[in-house]
Amino acid sequence: MALPVDALLASVGLTREAIEDVDARLSATAVDALWAAAYAVSDDPALALQVSQYLAPADYPVFRYLGRNSATLGIFLERVARYFAWVEPRARFEISKGESSAEVAFSVPGLIGPVHRPAAEFSLAALLLQTRSISGIHWIPTAVRLPFDRPPEADRHIAVFGSGVRFAQADAVIAISSADWERPIAGADPVLGAMLESHAEAIVASLPKGGLPEAVRSAAGDLLRSDVEPTIDRIARALGMSGRSLQRRLRDLGTTLRSELDAERASQAQVLLLDAGVAIAEVAFLLGFSDQSAFTRAFRRWTDESPAAWRARRIG
Repeated sequence: MALPVDALLASVGLTREAIEDVDARLSATAVDALWAAAYAVSDDPALALQVSQYLAPADYPVFRYLGRNSATLGIFLERVARYFAWVEPRARFEISKGESSAEVAFSVPGLIGPVHRPAAEFSLAALLLQTRSISGIHWIPTAVRLPFDRPPEADRHIAVFGSGVRFAQADAVIAISSADWERPIAGADPVLGAMLESHAEAIVASLPKGGLPEAVRSAAGDLLRSDVEPTIDRIARALGMSGRSLQRRLRDLGTTLRSELDAERASQAQVLLLDAGVAIAEVAFLLGFSDQSAFTRAFRRWTDESPAAWRARRIG
């Protein structure tokens, strides 16, 4: 099914010019809203997996040149992890090495609960397909772990990742053998690669680091994941200030703790609801609501529809 791209962009306040500008930074809210809108009109439950296969090396110019001038595939993957904030500042890739393989884990630190299905599918598939295309090395993962139940269309995941894919896991991970990790990239110029790495460092250093509202949301997410109520004093303590100072600084920025907590819960709720394996009652619990009815009232205030209706329009 072809998606009505211009209509989808317009529905979340974006234009083609904005998303095609390689120097532009789209807000997290706009990106999340665009994914939600795409799922609302698509009949493909593996939409994110499908989208990852349409990416081209030119879509990530910094990584294209860094990758082609990395001495080995492993160095390329390390550079992707180090500079991934250029692509998505909210998420990260982390690498852990063993004797026979290395694992690349995808995570979203501020997210309540496991990484939701679209993010896991898209990020791991894009990492695999793009590093293959850029490096010229057709590496096959030794294992892939996905944090959602095996879907009816699992054959599509196996077609992309190989037979080592496993569902209903605790995290989102792709593993690569040590032999592939050490494989040299043909035609690479390590000296040029080092120069490009300095450029990548400068790009990441210039990215917005987020202000106090973002820090408040992150601290609130940490507390919610720990099943602790995100009060003003607890959030202030996490940020190294008094509750009174935090309230005053938020007021000076034209916002309040309540509105930031509301925005954080609304964003997290929509992410969690995109995962059909998470019950609505569980979403309410994870977000700190006393019961499902309280969550439903809040969600109606945020979106003008119930959680069940919102979910049904997007994932069925």
